[in-house]
Amino acid sequence: MTHPSREIRRVLAIDPTSRGFGFAVLEGPENLIDYGTRGCPTTAPEVCLKRVEELLDIFHLDLVVLEDTDHEDSKRTPRIRKLLDDMELLVASRGVKTRRVPTGRIKKHFGARNKYQVAVKVAGQFAQLAPRLPAPLKSWDKEPERMAIFTAVARGLAVFQHGGPSVV
Repeated sequence: MTHPSREIRRVLAIDPTSRGFGFAVLEGPENLIDYGTRGCPTTAPEVCLKRVEELLDIFHLDLVVLEDTDHEDSKRTPRIRKLLDDMELLVASRGVKTRRVPTGRIKKHFGARNKYQVAVKVAGQFAQLAPRLPAPLKSWDKEPERMAIFTAVARGLAVFQHGGPSVV
């Protein structure tokens, strides 16, 4: 006997940064509901968790998508790995499912070699993001915080297009 599936309708994807996190709320692969960045001090992970909790309160979510830090391509620091694990526990305590997506899958899905190429393709899919697309980085530049928005959108899209259309 197969178990009935529930269609994924609304997904929150989160991409932590050194100063907070970028997020995107997608309703299906074609509808970007909300996006942005939330600041959190690096010394206070509980502030980040509070910001995630606020997003959980605002949106009725079917799934939260986080980076798979156990994958070999993850270069996340121990602090960010712990923060992502804590986010997953928080989300689970609210009865929402999570899915971890490795960064390599995003690049492969978009046929991109780097985050900027992914961001360009995401901006091409969602016109409202195009004005927020940062300029290509020089080797000495620090990555703009808003790049996390594009990574979050891409991570959410990867779930819709590669993770299957349902949650068991």
